[in-house]
Amino acid sequence: MKEKRYNEAVAAYKKIAADSPRSALAADALYEIALVHLFHDNPRKEYAQAIRTFEEFLKLHPDNKRAPEAQNWIYILRTIQELKKNNEQLNMSIEQLNSLFGKDSAKLKEIYCSEIISSICGETSCNDHGFLRSSEVLPCLERKFSKTECP
Repeated sequence: MKEKRYNEAVAAYKKIAADSPRSALAADALYEIALVHLFHDNPRKEYAQAIRTFEEFLKLHPDNKRAPEAQNWIYILRTIQELKKNNEQLNMSIEQLNSLFGKDSAKLKEIYCSEIISSICGETSCNDHGFLRSSEVLPCLERKFSKTECP
């Protein structure tokens, strides 16, 4: 990956995994394929493909020492996908609100704030300026990402 030849790396790892699918070497190859798909410097990150590869890794090698890491990666990547989807929905809502209220409207800020908080935590709480009350939102975010429900 240092040479940024990601497609070649995936092809090489796939060959290793295919040659002896149940071996420890194949387990390492599958894990590395998933990492290539999400590598920070890879211009074509493929989170969905990384998830599928981690799932295949877990299916074929459930007792591998890296299984807990693969499970964590799957959770993180699904969370990223969910946040991207929420962000897209919020951007669409912002566009709609801009067309209704104008960009500098106090009402827009209030609605925008409510949209953000309710999409993340299912609750609404804004200060008088239409901005998030961090004292209420941050604990909710912590609960959200520790797999517990927001109030």
